Amino acid sequence: MTCPFLDSADSRCAQRLSLNNLKQAFQYCFGRHHACPLHTQLLAERVIERQQSSHLPVLPAAVLKAG
Repeated sequence: MTCPFLDSADSRCAQRLSLNNLKQAFQYCFGRHHACPLHTQLLAERVIERQQSSHLPVLPAAVLKAG
């Protein structure tokens, strides 16, 4: 399964998609993206963005990490 953030043009992901980091790219970006620490961070950022744009209350970080 491919990471949903692969096409997001995030510079943090671009670092992993280099020749020096191909092993990590295949392990996380094209494999177990849920195990990637960056995926967790990007997902939390996306949730916060959507909550703020929809004027919903923002969940504490502890709640986001527990999910």
